[in-house]
Amino acid sequence: MNRVLFAAAAVVFLLPGAAQAAPYVGLDLNANLLNLNQADSSTYPQTTIGPDIHVGYRFDNLNLAGELGYGTSRGEQDPDNLRLDMLTADALYYVPIGGFVNWIVTAGGAEMNYGDSTATFSVYQKDDVNHTLRTGNTVFHGDEFDWRVGTGLSFVLTQSYEIHFITRYQPVSMHGLSDYSLSLAFGMNFYF
Repeated sequence: MNRVLFAAAAVVFLLPGAAQAAPYVGLDLNANLLNLNQADSSTYPQTTIGPDIHVGYRFDNLNLAGELGYGTSRGEQDPDNLRLDMLTADALYYVPIGGFVNWIVTAGGAEMNYGDSTATFSVYQKDDVNHTLRTGNTVFHGDEFDWRVGTGLSFVLTQSYEIHFITRYQPVSMHGLSDYSLSLAFGMNFYF
């Protein structure tokens, strides 16, 4: 699975520079909504939120960009703490709408590591002082590789940065606990 991400990185970063490439870094706040199977929907957290960071190239003559990223998000539903960590590789196609607005169409893949845990607390006394001991208990964990597609809007404010909203569909299974995930990313790209 990591070979796929390395191949995507090679394509993104080794394309010829004749297409007027503009490298960029970006930061997003990403919210995920998991569609859990009905039996598990009340047991585990169904939403996670967290930061993403990505690097990429935008080829202006082609209205095309490629990026690699890493994101982590967490969700909490007492007593469960769900986490999703993803390495991503995406291609983005920018369709100019007019002025500074672009419609974005995106497709790519994500290597996801996930897990859920609960915590138990015990109180003990030492030297006449009460102490609390937290013990984490893993409920489930795993890895999976998924494709993902999405769409969104980009607002180019200057030649140095843009803001964007992108929503993506990803067929997350988490060993049969989920059917898919919908995510909404709000963020900025900073061009060099």
